[in-house]
Amino acid sequence: MRQLTCLIGWLVLALAAHGGSAAAAPRALIDAPRGEDVAVAGADVLVAATTARGGARLIAVPLLGLPARTVLNAKAPGRGWASTTRLASSAQLAALLVEFTDPEGNTREWRVYAGPPAGPFGIVQRVRLRRPRRIWFPIDVDVHGDRLLIQEVRRSRRPLFRLTVHTPGAPPSRVPQGPFGAPAAVAGERIAYLGVTGRADALPLLRIVDWRRGRLSATIELGRHAREVEEHDIDLTDGARAVVDLDGRLFAGAPGERARRLPGTSGAPPLAAPRFAGERVAALSEGSLETRRPVVIDPRSATRHAVGPPSTALTALAADQSTVAWLANGCVLAAGVEDVAPLRVAPPGPCPRAEVVLDEHDQKLRGRSLRVRVTCVAAPPRGCRGAVVLGFDGRAGLGRFRVPVGERRVARVRLSRRGMAAVRRQFRFDGVAMLRLGARMADGRMSREAGPGWILVSEPR
Repeated sequence: MRQLTCLIGWLVLALAAHGGSAAAAPRALIDAPRGEDVAVAGADVLVAATTARGGARLIAVPLLGLPARTVLNAKAPGRGWASTTRLASSAQLAALLVEFTDPEGNTREWRVYAGPPAGPFGIVQRVRLRRPRRIWFPIDVDVHGDRLLIQEVRRSRRPLFRLTVHTPGAPPSRVPQGPFGAPAAVAGERIAYLGVTGRADALPLLRIVDWRRGRLSATIELGRHAREVEEHDIDLTDGARAVVDLDGRLFAGAPGERARRLPGTSGAPPLAAPRFAGERVAALSEGSLETRRPVVIDPRSATRHAVGPPSTALTALAADQSTVAWLANGCVLAAGVEDVAPLRVAPPGPCPRAEVVLDEHDQKLRGRSLRVRVTCVAAPPRGCRGAVVLGFDGRAGLGRFRVPVGERRVARVRLSRRGMAAVRRQFRFDGVAMLRLGARMADGRMSREAGPGWILVSEPR
């Protein structure tokens, strides 16, 4: 009993020290090379990842440093299948969308799992495509409180989209979205998504829909800010206040007013994936070397600050009123909304700290050597150190590199006898050769998103 009392006291002190947020500034929570999405769920960060056998897994990582636990395992329908995931969560409800593709690369099954973040989870929707027919299948999910929003599409002569809201103890409420499947967000009794005016100019605007009645509740005009918007993301609060990114600029608005550029973002680099974090907004900010990093914008003071290091593979962002979490090059990190991270390096922890991008410098074979351009995106003060490897496990070639953080260098890679034999064999058939490109580092990893992963070699003349 005394040990339990001490543990409870320690947890209370830890939460108080972080102002109600258990995230440090920042903290590496778990290394998840197969991770695809993250969500903040109260005292946990949820991680959606694929498995080696084509299934999906949902992992809960406590912000207080306790051991991670698997809360959901979704097995693939058969051998050789693959999966992709989408995740959304609040402190009360989590939802995982899993899309399964067969060995030929055709999407054949969709499942939406939902339940408390700690489990258990049940299947809310399951769609199997056995033969071509008109069916509604899910393509995205959003969660707010105990509300679950599923965006669905039906393919016939032209695609049609609809939004379905699930709440406890009530039948699903469906809202037609029309032929344009713009991303949507749910909060309270409202849904928000990007639509167009009925006028001849067809200017984009934010539609706020009462999902219980299926009727348009209000609109938020965007003016001419979004005339040629190709990609965007949106988030919504209980008070129907929305934030949307329009080609790298963030705009916020509420019913009855025109959307205006979010204070604190004028003159900023392009921003994307906005998420409300209490009175603040978290987003991804573009930087040098084709990187992005998580930032927090405070509209009240018109200021912004970075909460994490840059990465070329920052693929997911989530936030609540006290915590920001993100997935960067297979590492799940978290920070408090008031924390500041000025350094270009991931914090010590379970993840590799260095990130490199490899590109072919040119396609010329110089005797038995090739040149590869190495970019050190993030690393400890000593920089990125390791070796460029060609082929499986470096059997085709190897060349060492040492690059300061934030800089580029050209590494000379010498081909092995096996590598030269493979190149000559391909030259005889195609006139060019391709070799697998990778990196071997003690405390680092090659970017999962940037770089080709292969090097093209031209036949010498």
